[in-house]
Amino acid sequence: MLKKHIFGAALLGAVAFGPVSATAATASFDFAAMADVYKAANAGQEGSWDQVTGGSVTDNGITITDAKGTWAGDPLGDLTHAFFDGTDGSGPAGLGVCHSGWNGSLSECSSNGGAFPGDDNIGMGEALTLIFDRAVWITDLLLRDAGHQLLDGTVSINGSVYTVVAGMIDSWDLKSIGTVDTFTFAYDDGEIYLSKMGVDDDPNNNPAPVPLPAGGVLLLGGLAGLAGLKRRRRKA
Repeated sequence: MLKKHIFGAALLGAVAFGPVSATAATASFDFAAMADVYKAANAGQEGSWDQVTGGSVTDNGITITDAKGTWAGDPLGDLTHAFFDGTDGSGPAGLGVCHSGWNGSLSECSSNGGAFPGDDNIGMGEALTLIFDRAVWITDLLLRDAGHQLLDGTVSINGSVYTVVAGMIDSWDLKSIGTVDTFTFAYDDGEIYLSKMGVDDDPNNNPAPVPLPAGGVLLLGGLAGLAGLKRRRRKA
């Protein structure tokens, strides 16, 4: 009987969690550091996603194949691009969106030579979309505000709004975004930069959280069972 229980528990575990991928990997993308490396190598000029990364960036085998900036006022996408803003006197920044277009090969949002250096974060009506080469889930994020300080506020990710405290989002909230290959960050209540992002490509490391109502039912059921057991013991 004991062997049957052990086998049943092992089978249940295999069904619940599935096989562990032999190629599972984690990756970390430091967009603020990428912006600073490019800025230092280009006489203080800042660049677009394609200029800084060559079109894609890879860490530990996981690749961001593209980053796209969109703006409600540029439906054709002729002007808008994902943009790297570097460190200034207020601190580091990271990846944002520029909808001010180009002056030749120079982004108009560059702090050295651009006509609109203030248009370099994710602002009202703008969104930044990152596309990965596989489905991943976000393990950590670091967000900054328009003044390059750690963000305290909210941000929209894939259509849902999340609270940000000291630049970070609660780990359970990050898990709730899910394991997908595309993430869209949009303005909610303030301008933002995406400074850092960590991801994991193993969905087994990101189990779906148990909904609170279901968890509450299980808890109440357990408490009721204990109460019933106590009553039986008293009668005996």
